[in-house]
Amino acid sequence: MNVDINKFNELERINIEKIENKYGTDYIITSKGDMMYNCPFCEEKRGKADNDHKFGINCRSGLGFCFKCHTKVVVFKYNNSNSEKIIPFLFEYFNMNEDDKNEIPTPELIELRDVYKLTKDSLGYEYLHDRGITDEQIDYYNLMNGMGDHLGRIMIPNLLIGKWTDFYQGRSYIGAKNKYSNPKNVDKTNIVFNLHNQTKGQKNFYLVEGAFDAIRGGYNVGSIYGSSISEVQVKLLNSYNFKNLHCCLDGDSAGQLGNNKMAEELLKNTRSNIYICKLPEDRDVGDMGEEEFKEYVDKHERLYVNKKLNNILGYFD
Repeated sequence: MNVDINKFNELERINIEKIENKYGTDYIITSKGDMMYNCPFCEEKRGKADNDHKFGINCRSGLGFCFKCHTKVVVFKYNNSNSEKIIPFLFEYFNMNEDDKNEIPTPELIELRDVYKLTKDSLGYEYLHDRGITDEQIDYYNLMNGMGDHLGRIMIPNLLIGKWTDFYQGRSYIGAKNKYSNPKNVDKTNIVFNLHNQTKGQKNFYLVEGAFDAIRGGYNVGSIYGSSISEVQVKLLNSYNFKNLHCCLDGDSAGQLGNNKMAEELLKNTRSNIYICKLPEDRDVGDMGEEEFKEYVDKHERLYVNKKLNNILGYFD
Protein backbone atom coordinates (compact mmCIF):
# COMPACT_ATOMS: atom_id res chain seq x y z
CA MET A 1 0.00 0.00 0.00
CA ASN A 2 1.34 3.43 -0.95
CA VAL A 3 0.10 6.02 1.54
CA ASP A 4 -0.22 9.74 0.83
CA ILE A 5 2.86 11.43 2.35
CA ASN A 6 0.73 14.42 3.36
CA LYS A 7 -0.86 12.20 6.02
CA PHE A 8 2.41 12.22 7.95
CA ASN A 9 3.36 15.01 10.36
CA GLU A 10 5.97 17.67 9.65
CA LEU A 11 8.85 15.87 11.39
CA GLU A 12 8.03 12.62 9.58
CA ARG A 13 7.97 14.41 6.23
CA ILE A 14 11.37 15.93 6.98
CA ASN A 15 12.67 12.45 7.76
CA ILE A 16 11.14 11.09 4.54
CA GLU A 17 13.10 13.71 2.62
CA LYS A 18 16.31 12.67 4.40
CA ILE A 19 15.74 9.06 3.40
CA GLU A 20 14.89 10.06 -0.18
CA ASN A 21 18.13 12.04 -0.41
CA LYS A 22 20.08 8.91 0.50
CA TYR A 23 18.10 6.10 -1.19
CA GLY A 24 16.01 7.82 -3.87
CA THR A 25 12.30 8.14 -4.55
CA ASP A 26 11.51 4.67 -5.91
CA TYR A 27 9.75 3.25 -2.84
CA ILE A 28 6.38 2.20 -1.46
CA ILE A 29 5.39 3.74 1.88
CA THR A 30 3.04 2.06 4.36
CA SER A 31 0.70 3.57 6.95
CA LYS A 32 3.27 2.76 9.65
CA GLY A 33 5.86 4.91 7.89
CA ASP A 34 7.93 2.07 6.44
CA MET A 35 9.53 3.18 3.17
CA MET A 36 10.00 -0.05 1.21
CA TYR A 37 12.82 -0.02 -1.37
CA ASN A 38 14.45 -2.60 -3.59
CA CYS A 39 17.39 -3.52 -1.40
CA PRO A 40 20.72 -2.00 -2.51
CA PHE A 41 22.68 -4.59 -0.52
CA CYS A 42 21.10 -7.86 -1.67
CA GLU A 43 23.12 -8.37 -4.85
CA GLU A 44 26.43 -8.15 -2.99
CA LYS A 45 25.29 -10.18 0.03
CA ARG A 46 23.11 -12.82 -1.63
CA GLY A 47 24.34 -12.71 -5.21
CA LYS A 48 20.79 -11.88 -6.30
CA ALA A 49 19.06 -8.53 -6.66
CA ASP A 50 15.92 -7.64 -4.73
CA ASN A 51 13.07 -6.55 -7.02
CA ASP A 52 10.31 -6.96 -4.41
CA HIS A 53 10.83 -3.85 -2.24
CA LYS A 54 11.97 -5.83 0.80
CA PHE A 55 14.28 -3.15 2.23
CA GLY A 56 12.31 -1.03 4.69
CA ILE A 57 13.32 2.20 6.43
CA ASN A 58 11.00 3.71 8.99
CA CYS A 59 10.53 7.46 8.74
CA ARG A 60 10.00 7.80 12.51
CA SER A 61 12.93 5.79 13.87
CA GLY A 62 15.43 6.08 10.98
CA LEU A 63 16.08 2.33 11.27
CA GLY A 64 16.18 0.09 8.22
CA PHE A 65 16.16 -3.65 7.61
CA CYS A 66 16.13 -5.95 4.57
CA PHE A 67 13.91 -9.01 4.89
CA LYS A 68 16.02 -10.89 2.34
CA CYS A 69 19.70 -10.23 3.14
CA HIS A 70 19.03 -9.04 6.74
CA THR A 71 21.12 -5.88 6.38
CA LYS A 72 20.45 -3.33 9.14
CA VAL A 73 21.07 0.40 8.71
CA VAL A 74 20.62 3.56 10.78
CA VAL A 75 19.83 6.44 8.43
CA PHE A 76 19.45 8.98 11.23
CA LYS A 77 19.15 8.91 15.00
CA TYR A 78 15.72 9.56 16.41
CA ASN A 79 15.48 12.93 18.12
CA ASN A 80 12.29 13.74 19.98
CA SER A 81 13.37 16.41 22.45
CA ASN A 82 9.92 18.06 22.45
CA SER A 83 8.03 14.96 23.50
CA GLU A 84 7.95 12.96 26.71
CA LYS A 85 5.72 10.31 25.15
CA ILE A 86 6.63 6.74 24.37
CA ILE A 87 7.55 6.61 20.68
CA PRO A 88 6.97 3.83 18.16
CA PHE A 89 9.78 1.32 18.18
CA LEU A 90 10.68 -0.63 15.06
CA PHE A 91 14.14 -2.12 15.51
CA GLU A 92 13.01 -5.55 16.73
CA TYR A 93 10.02 -5.14 14.43
CA PHE A 94 12.46 -5.06 11.53
CA ASN A 95 14.22 -8.09 12.96
CA MET A 96 11.13 -10.24 12.39
CA ASN A 97 9.69 -11.93 9.36
CA GLU A 98 6.77 -10.11 7.77
CA ASP A 99 4.37 -12.82 8.97
CA ASP A 100 5.45 -12.17 12.57
CA LYS A 101 4.44 -8.51 12.54
CA ASN A 102 0.72 -9.21 12.85
CA GLU A 103 1.20 -11.56 15.81
CA ILE A 104 3.82 -9.77 17.90
CA PRO A 105 3.12 -6.32 19.40
CA THR A 106 5.47 -3.68 18.07
CA PRO A 107 7.62 -2.64 21.07
CA GLU A 108 7.90 1.01 22.00
CA LEU A 109 10.92 3.08 22.91
CA ILE A 110 11.20 4.97 26.17
CA GLU A 111 13.82 7.52 27.10
CA LEU A 112 16.43 6.25 29.55
CA ARG A 113 17.00 9.18 31.91
CA ASP A 114 19.05 9.91 34.99
CA VAL A 115 21.94 7.59 34.13
CA TYR A 116 25.66 8.09 33.79
CA LYS A 117 28.66 6.04 32.80
CA LEU A 118 30.11 3.73 35.42
CA THR A 119 33.51 4.81 36.71
CA LYS A 120 36.00 2.53 38.39
CA ASP A 121 35.83 4.48 41.64
CA SER A 122 32.03 4.16 41.95
CA LEU A 123 30.08 1.87 44.27
CA GLY A 124 28.11 0.58 41.31
CA TYR A 125 31.26 -0.52 39.51
CA GLU A 126 32.51 -2.24 42.67
CA TYR A 127 29.15 -3.98 43.06
CA LEU A 128 29.28 -5.36 39.50
CA HIS A 129 32.82 -6.63 39.88
CA ASP A 130 31.88 -8.30 43.16
CA ARG A 131 29.21 -10.14 41.15
CA GLY A 132 31.81 -11.27 38.64
CA ILE A 133 30.77 -8.92 35.82
CA THR A 134 33.70 -7.77 33.69
CA ASP A 135 34.48 -4.41 32.06
CA GLU A 136 33.80 -6.03 28.69
CA GLN A 137 30.32 -7.09 29.83
CA ILE A 138 29.63 -3.65 31.29
CA ASP A 139 30.34 -2.12 27.87
CA TYR A 140 28.57 -4.82 25.84
CA TYR A 141 25.34 -4.62 27.82
CA ASN A 142 25.47 -0.82 28.30
CA LEU A 143 25.29 -1.08 32.10
CA MET A 144 25.11 2.33 33.78
CA ASN A 145 24.82 3.99 37.16
CA GLY A 146 21.50 5.53 38.11
CA MET A 147 20.86 8.91 39.68
CA GLY A 148 17.74 10.86 40.62
CA ASP A 149 14.89 8.35 40.87
CA HIS A 150 17.41 5.62 40.01
CA LEU A 151 19.96 6.55 42.65
CA GLY A 152 21.80 3.54 44.04
CA ARG A 153 20.82 1.30 41.14
CA ILE A 154 22.62 -0.33 38.24
CA MET A 155 20.60 0.39 35.12
CA ILE A 156 20.30 -2.58 32.76
CA PRO A 157 18.72 -1.59 29.43
CA ASN A 158 17.74 -4.18 26.87
CA LEU A 159 18.12 -2.74 23.38
CA LEU A 160 19.66 0.75 23.55
CA ILE A 161 19.70 3.20 20.64
CA GLY A 162 21.14 6.51 21.74
CA LYS A 163 19.13 7.39 24.84
CA TRP A 164 16.15 5.23 23.86
CA THR A 165 15.42 1.70 25.05
CA ASP A 166 12.55 -0.76 24.82
CA PHE A 167 12.90 -1.83 28.48
CA TYR A 168 15.21 -1.47 31.43
CA GLN A 169 15.63 -2.71 34.98
CA GLY A 170 17.25 -0.83 37.83
CA ARG A 171 18.97 -3.17 40.31
CA SER A 172 19.57 -1.69 43.75
CA TYR A 173 23.03 -2.16 45.24
CA ILE A 174 22.29 -0.23 48.46
CA GLY A 175 19.64 -2.55 49.95
CA ALA A 176 16.50 -0.74 48.77
CA LYS A 177 13.18 -2.32 49.75
CA ASN A 178 12.33 -2.84 46.08
CA LYS A 179 15.31 -4.72 44.68
CA TYR A 180 14.31 -4.02 41.07
CA SER A 181 12.63 -1.03 39.46
CA ASN A 182 11.01 -1.23 36.03
CA PRO A 183 9.61 1.50 33.77
CA LYS A 184 5.91 2.23 34.15
CA ASN A 185 3.52 1.37 31.32
CA VAL A 186 5.95 -1.10 29.71
CA ASP A 187 5.11 -4.80 29.89
CA LYS A 188 8.26 -6.83 30.57
CA THR A 189 6.49 -9.96 29.32
CA ASN A 190 6.77 -8.52 25.79
CA ILE A 191 10.59 -8.52 26.02
CA VAL A 192 13.27 -11.23 26.05
CA PHE A 193 16.47 -9.68 27.38
CA ASN A 194 19.45 -9.96 24.99
CA LEU A 195 17.39 -11.53 22.19
CA HIS A 196 18.15 -8.65 19.82
CA ASN A 197 21.88 -9.49 19.99
CA GLN A 198 21.31 -12.99 18.60
CA THR A 199 21.40 -14.18 14.98
CA LYS A 200 18.40 -15.82 13.39
CA GLY A 201 18.89 -19.54 12.95
CA GLN A 202 21.84 -19.76 15.36
CA LYS A 203 22.50 -23.06 17.07
CA ASN A 204 21.91 -22.40 20.79
CA PHE A 205 20.07 -19.91 22.96
CA TYR A 206 19.73 -20.37 26.73
CA LEU A 207 16.83 -18.97 28.78
CA VAL A 208 17.25 -17.92 32.42
CA GLU A 209 15.26 -15.85 34.89
CA GLY A 210 17.13 -12.58 35.50
CA ALA A 211 19.09 -10.13 33.38
CA PHE A 212 22.19 -10.50 35.58
CA ASP A 213 21.91 -14.29 35.18
CA ALA A 214 21.91 -13.81 31.41
CA ILE A 215 24.92 -11.49 31.53
CA ARG A 216 26.90 -13.91 33.68
CA GLY A 217 25.77 -16.90 31.62
CA GLY A 218 27.26 -15.76 28.31
CA TYR A 219 26.46 -13.80 25.19
CA ASN A 220 23.97 -16.41 23.89
CA VAL A 221 21.87 -16.35 27.07
CA GLY A 222 18.62 -14.42 27.48
CA SER A 223 16.26 -13.60 30.33
CA ILE A 224 12.47 -13.84 30.47
CA TYR A 225 12.47 -11.51 33.52
CA GLY A 226 11.02 -14.07 35.90
CA SER A 227 9.91 -17.68 36.15
CA SER A 228 6.95 -17.53 33.76
CA ILE A 229 7.13 -17.20 29.98
CA SER A 230 4.45 -15.25 28.12
CA GLU A 231 2.76 -15.94 24.81
CA VAL A 232 4.53 -12.95 23.26
CA GLN A 233 7.94 -14.12 24.48
CA VAL A 234 7.29 -17.55 22.93
CA LYS A 235 6.43 -15.88 19.61
CA LEU A 236 9.55 -13.72 19.79
CA LEU A 237 11.71 -16.79 20.33
CA ASN A 238 9.98 -18.64 17.52
CA SER A 239 10.72 -15.74 15.14
CA TYR A 240 14.47 -16.35 15.60
CA ASN A 241 14.24 -20.00 14.58
CA PHE A 242 16.96 -21.22 16.97
CA LYS A 243 18.08 -24.80 16.44
CA ASN A 244 18.16 -25.49 20.20
CA LEU A 245 16.47 -23.66 23.08
CA HIS A 246 17.71 -24.48 26.58
CA CYS A 247 15.35 -23.92 29.55
CA CYS A 248 17.49 -23.11 32.60
CA LEU A 249 15.39 -21.33 35.21
CA ASP A 250 16.39 -21.36 38.89
CA GLY A 251 16.52 -24.64 40.81
CA ASP A 252 13.88 -23.69 43.41
CA SER A 253 10.30 -24.95 43.18
CA ALA A 254 9.00 -21.82 41.42
CA GLY A 255 11.83 -21.95 38.90
CA GLN A 256 11.30 -25.63 38.13
CA LEU A 257 7.55 -25.25 37.78
CA GLY A 258 8.23 -22.38 35.37
CA ASN A 259 10.89 -24.42 33.57
CA ASN A 260 8.44 -27.25 32.96
CA LYS A 261 5.69 -24.93 31.71
CA MET A 262 8.13 -22.99 29.53
CA ALA A 263 9.48 -26.16 27.90
CA GLU A 264 5.95 -27.32 27.16
CA GLU A 265 4.98 -23.98 25.56
CA LEU A 266 8.16 -23.80 23.51
CA LEU A 267 7.72 -27.39 22.34
CA LYS A 268 4.19 -26.67 21.13
CA ASN A 269 4.85 -23.28 19.57
CA THR A 270 8.39 -23.19 18.15
CA ARG A 271 10.39 -25.14 15.60
CA SER A 272 13.37 -25.55 17.96
CA ASN A 273 14.65 -28.58 19.84
CA ILE A 274 13.79 -27.95 23.49
CA TYR A 275 16.20 -28.92 26.26
CA ILE A 276 15.52 -28.56 29.96
CA CYS A 277 17.91 -28.46 32.88
CA LYS A 278 17.32 -28.45 36.62
CA LEU A 279 19.86 -26.13 38.17
CA PRO A 280 21.08 -26.57 41.77
CA GLU A 281 18.72 -25.14 44.37
CA ASP A 282 21.51 -23.22 46.07
CA ARG A 283 23.26 -21.78 42.98
CA ASP A 284 21.74 -19.80 40.13
CA VAL A 285 23.43 -18.82 36.88
CA GLY A 286 24.65 -15.55 38.37
CA ASP A 287 26.55 -17.50 41.01
CA MET A 288 28.09 -19.89 38.48
CA GLY A 289 29.40 -17.75 35.65
CA GLU A 290 29.56 -18.85 32.03
CA GLU A 291 32.05 -21.71 32.16
CA GLU A 292 30.48 -23.49 35.15
CA PHE A 293 26.95 -22.84 33.87
CA LYS A 294 27.55 -24.23 30.38
CA GLU A 295 29.42 -27.28 31.74
CA TYR A 296 26.61 -27.98 34.20
CA VAL A 297 23.94 -27.70 31.51
CA ASP A 298 25.85 -29.94 29.09
CA LYS A 299 26.05 -32.61 31.79
CA HIS A 300 22.55 -32.39 33.27
CA GLU A 301 20.09 -31.20 30.64
CA ARG A 302 17.67 -33.52 28.84
CA LEU A 303 15.79 -33.26 25.57
CA TYR A 304 12.23 -32.29 26.43
CA VAL A 305 9.70 -34.60 24.76
CA ASN A 306 6.53 -33.91 26.69
CA LYS A 307 5.41 -33.30 30.27
CA LYS A 308 4.15 -36.81 30.93
CA LEU A 309 7.32 -38.56 29.76
CA ASN A 310 9.61 -36.16 31.58
CA ASN A 311 7.68 -36.69 34.81
CA ILE A 312 7.94 -40.46 34.40
CA LEU A 313 11.68 -40.19 33.86
CA GLY A 314 12.00 -38.17 37.04
CA TYR A 315 13.39 -34.93 35.63
CA PHE A 316 11.10 -32.92 37.89
CA ASP A 317 10.44 -33.04 41.59
